[in-house]
Amino acid sequence: MGRADFYLSYHPADLSWAQWLGWVLEHNGYTVFVQDWVLKPGENIVARKAQALDRCEFTLAVVTRAYLAAPACRDDWTSAFLQDPDGRDRLICVQTEACDIPRQMRVRGVIELLDRAEDDALAVLLDRLDPGRRRPSPGSRPGFPRTGAAEAGPRFPAVPPRIFNVPPRNDHFTGRLDHLRGLHEHLGAAVTVLQAALHGLGGVGKSQVAIEYAHRYATSYDIIWWVAAEKPAVMQAGLSSLAAALDIPFTGDQRRQTEALYAELRRRGSWLIIYDNAEAPEDLYPLPEGGRVLITSRNPNWANLATVMSMDVLTDDEASGFLDKRLTTGGTRDYGSTADVRELTERLGFLPLALEQAAAFIQAAGISVQDYLGLLSTSPRDALSASPPVGYAQTVVDTWMLSLDKIEKDCPDAYWLLVFCAFLAPDQVPRRLLGRPESHLPRRLSGVVTNPSRYFAAVTALRRFSMVNASSEELSLHRLVQWVVRQRAHRSGRQPSELGPV
Repeated sequence: MGRADFYLSYHPADLSWAQWLGWVLEHNGYTVFVQDWVLKPGENIVARKAQALDRCEFTLAVVTRAYLAAPACRDDWTSAFLQDPDGRDRLICVQTEACDIPRQMRVRGVIELLDRAEDDALAVLLDRLDPGRRRPSPGSRPGFPRTGAAEAGPRFPAVPPRIFNVPPRNDHFTGRLDHLRGLHEHLGAAVTVLQAALHGLGGVGKSQVAIEYAHRYATSYDIIWWVAAEKPAVMQAGLSSLAAALDIPFTGDQRRQTEALYAELRRRGSWLIIYDNAEAPEDLYPLPEGGRVLITSRNPNWANLATVMSMDVLTDDEASGFLDKRLTTGGTRDYGSTADVRELTERLGFLPLALEQAAAFIQAAGISVQDYLGLLSTSPRDALSASPPVGYAQTVVDTWMLSLDKIEKDCPDAYWLLVFCAFLAPDQVPRRLLGRPESHLPRRLSGVVTNPSRYFAAVTALRRFSMVNASSEELSLHRLVQWVVRQRAHRSGRQPSELGPV
């Protein structure tokens, strides 16, 4: 790349501000490096960013609480602060929310855009960057990708969609960049209607990704509506609330109201509906047309209705980063060592809901991570079954117990296959081993795994609730799922030996 005026430094959560600032600057004659516009998949991000920082005259930092807490963002602004041989004060801070900005970042002053209307924010920004004059507007608009943006440019980030019904953003949300960018690329494609489905184990963070997506990309839509979809009656109530928000009267006939809602959505176009925790495609069919649909589900079988994205647990670094962020208060890190945090993330299998529960327990009890590890060893049920964290309806144990109740009722073969696997090593149970006559399985399971129809039906039922990961070669289950299944079997008095004689 050649020389440029500004390197735009921002946290991924503040992408909407980066897009607005980038558009404003380029529309007023500046050249800007914006990572999400320029970098391509497979590029060496670290090397490319270092090159851009070196070749841009100034670093424009979008300063928020998330920005100040992120190590990668800290690297950006400290580089601009330290690599300033000619004393030009290369770091310029744009503050978009209330936060305590370090003194060394304030050398050039701070451009405060929080609580300003768009015209005022635009005038303040341009005047501070280039006092007394404006660069002439270029003849063409910048060619960066954007979804649903009006001809005048992206929506000012401080202005939410006109109709917005989404749970509050999680300030401790960490990682999942690939999923968020994948959703944005797919839902941002220029076609008539697009659906995407996130599926995975209960507690893996599907709903949190959907919430973060809705807030992060809110400026791409005029309407964003959250629909709890686990039960048909609750889902219908959510759609009726959207109809009311769009001034569609209820005449006493839900079917006609839904038809009127779908017709209105086809007319409007720029909308996103999130169906959270849907159980099966047939429960949602037909979907509205003319906008975007995002589905979260434990069921992986959405390929006929939506593009499917699988979600697994957090990576080691993401899990440790989440706990660090979640447990650090007032800049103080006194809850335990890095080694303790790593051990806890491993013990909990990197599962987001379990990590959130642990953090809430540690803070509420005023204990250390090491204390919680001790409780997890001596009284795991007490550690994992405390009240659900704020913003969650259930604990991870309760979530899975409900799934197990339903599996046992609807498909006993699946339930007992899961119980048997739970008393083996949790990872990589060979499917071929289960099907051998010499495997010495209990009689009831022997009849299941040697009958292809019953065996496939059992595995399908477990996959529908994401209780197992299944390939053509093996079955595996999360270590906490293993523990919950064992506890349920112990409490009911029905363990593998109860399946029948070998």
